[in-house]
Amino acid sequence: MNTWIMIMIICLLPAAVFADDQGDSKKAYEEAQNLLKDKKQRQEVINKDEKAKKSDQYVDQVVQGDEQQKEKLYQISADVLGNFSSDSPEEANKALSEAARDPAAFLKSLSAEQQKAIQELSKSIESKQDSAAPQKP
Repeated sequence: MNTWIMIMIICLLPAAVFADDQGDSKKAYEEAQNLLKDKKQRQEVINKDEKAKKSDQYVDQVVQGDEQQKEKLYQISADVLGNFSSDSPEEANKALSEAARDPAAFLKSLSAEQQKAIQELSKSIESKQDSAAPQKP
């Protein structure tokens, strides 16, 4: 699987998990975005919520424990979540589910800035993976 596809899926997981518990209003999406952007608040939710904890562990695996990349991924996730703020929770959950099934199509639906951020993070993660891979003699 291409890393950018993995990044897309990972960006959707925290967005779905944190937005899921926020209720029905536009304000709820803004609160979820703020949680994703604020490491301290996010950690409080992760400590209390098993879904958030599993999502965070998956993020750690993908970024190989790199805190800078992890924060960037959460920032992108918050930004992507903003695309759904005018949707009802049902519409947003449906769109997130569809995006998880077809990340390539979802990527194309994002703004050029969001696409670029995802692709740059993907390249950074791939580069780190390549440098960590054992060298063949």
